[in-house]
Formats: sequence, structure tokens, C-alpha cells
Amino acid sequence: LAPLSCRLCGLEGFRGSSDLAAHLTTGPHLQRQDHLRSAVTLLDAGQSKELNEEAIQSWARRRFEEWPLRDGGTLHFDHLNGLASAASAPDPVAVDLPPEVPSEWEEFRTEEGNPYYFNRRTEESVWLKKP
Repeated sequence: LAPLSCRLCGLEGFRGSSDLAAHLTTGPHLQRQDHLRSAVTLLDAGQSKELNEEAIQSWARRRFEEWPLRDGGTLHFDHLNGLASAASAPDPVAVDLPPEVPSEWEEFRTEEGNPYYFNRRTEESVWLKKP
């Protein structure tokens, strides 16, 4: 996996999930989490226009972050409340395929056991099956 980052603090290069988890409990991260909480509260109250709306929007955009998981899925993290949810990568085998179109040709056998093909729509009989 690529090095992880914390968009809320603007820090990059965490070597793994344990480094990132340790960072999430540090004073600088918790302080920025308080700034985020204030920004979201102002936005929810409709007071952002009275203050520096651009700065408040900038803080609010840092609320959600996504980090890659080893299985190809994604960890969705909410910096405001510290909650995370994981979404696994889709199973590469489980894909929606269109329904199989039945062939117009049906195989039959002669009395000697030789195969031949009959098309019910055109009522044509052939020795070699057509595509």
C-alpha cells in the first residue's frame, strides 16, 4: 500500500495503519478536529456567510477521507466523530453477465447416431452447426 496521509492535518507519509492510528490521537490532530467541529457547527447554523465562509468551507472539506485497504477495498473515515467504515473491493468473479441467449439450433441424431442440427425458426436442417 502507498503511504497514508491525514487530510485534516495535511500530513503525509504514514507507513501503515498503526502509524496513522497513533497520529489520530495526538494533540495536533485533536486540535484540528475541534476546528472542524466549529466549522461544521457554523455551516449547520447557517452562520458561515457572516464569517470567513471560504475558510469554514475549507475546514469542512477535510471532514471525510478514504484510505485503501489491503484487500482492495476502502476505509471511509469521518474526522469529525472518529468513525470509520470499510467497503470491501468487489469480488472480481461476481459480475453481472447478460443472460445467455439460447441458440436457434437444436442438436438431433440420426438412427445411425450421427448428429445434425435443426433450426426451429427457419426449419432448416444442416450437418454442421452454424453460429
